[in-house]
Amino acid sequence: MTDPSQQSPGSDKMYLFKTDAATGQGIKGVKFTIYRPNGSLYLTVNTGEDGYAEFDMPENGTYTYKETKSAPGYLATDHTYTFTIKNGEVAENSIVSVVNYRSPEVIIQKADAETMEKLAGAELEIRGEAGEPVFKGITDKKWNHFIPTDPFWSIHDS
Repeated sequence: MTDPSQQSPGSDKMYLFKTDAATGQGIKGVKFTIYRPNGSLYLTVNTGEDGYAEFDMPENGTYTYKETKSAPGYLATDHTYTFTIKNGEVAENSIVSVVNYRSPEVIIQKADAETMEKLAGAELEIRGEAGEPVFKGITDKKWNHFIPTDPFWSIHDS
């Protein structure tokens, strides 16, 4: 996610860039946590309107970073990435191309088992792997319920 088009030789600034997988546009509101070569916290940064997070060029070394908060409507990535600073510049092996995907939307319809007539007002409850409720809702007048997915839970087929 280091953006080579923004890195200038001799610059004292560095940039991380986060893009939408479908459009290639920058994503605002992504939080990155960056760690020093020894594993201690270096800093946290957030992407701006254009999808770029700007910060002071760190000292020489190989740093790790990860997305610690996704933008609303996007799935968080759980990968850890690295960049290397050598002689005050971002080394070429630091350039990675990573994007975010929008959160999918799940639509649940309730229908009578015999007649297949759709039913409004059905109460829904989805439970996590440990059996705890993670979502509750009621189908609408069109017999649908839209569930915005959350990056902290997922639905699995049994």
